[in-house]
Amino acid sequence: QVDILRMRGNQLNIEQQINNFRDWDLSRFQPHVHEMDLCTKDFRVKELPKLVFEGMYEGGKLEAMKKRRRIIDSDPKVQERKRKAKLAAMKARLDEIQKKKDAAIAKDAMEKKRKRDDED
Repeated sequence: QVDILRMRGNQLNIEQQINNFRDWDLSRFQPHVHEMDLCTKDFRVKELPKLVFEGMYEGGKLEAMKKRRRIIDSDPKVQERKRKAKLAAMKARLDEIQKKKDAAIAKDAMEKKRKRDDED
């Protein structure tokens, strides 16, 4: 589920959560230095450790990755991109096959011409 209130356009806005953590939870870490600051880092789903998924999904990270793949694959834009990529690959293969056929036909024609010239 996407929390619409935390979104800024199509980007997730986590500034408020970082500020809340800094104001409320960071004070638990002693000794607290006034200049202590947070450094945020983003991770891709594939880079996250298995531990992150244990409480959320029954199957853990593997089940979460399968669910993510199902969601991505059900997106019509992704389906259209895959279809177009597959079609382009098929066209490229067919063009290559046609070029080989044309080259073979041209080679046969040249051989036939040579045979006729040799016979004359």
